[in-house]
Amino acid sequence: MTASAKEKIAVTLDPEVLRGVRSAVAAGSARSVSSFVEQALWNHLAATAEFDALVDDMLDRTGGPPTEEERATALRLLG
Repeated sequence: MTASAKEKIAVTLDPEVLRGVRSAVAAGSARSVSSFVEQALWNHLAATAEFDALVDDMLDRTGGPPTEEERATALRLLG
């Protein structure tokens, strides 16, 4: 995370999720609702990038994406 300028946006959250976030803030897990949400989004972006890299590595190790025949077989087996 960088200390760059921030932009204000509006989001809509499930009331139960918001209660959980506010409880975490009250317990000292985050400085504010905004910082909690920002950290959650950073974590999600990092996890997505890590997952994408893992999938790319797995595809490299196994010869690339599945062929149409392999996809059809997998769909039939999972069917």
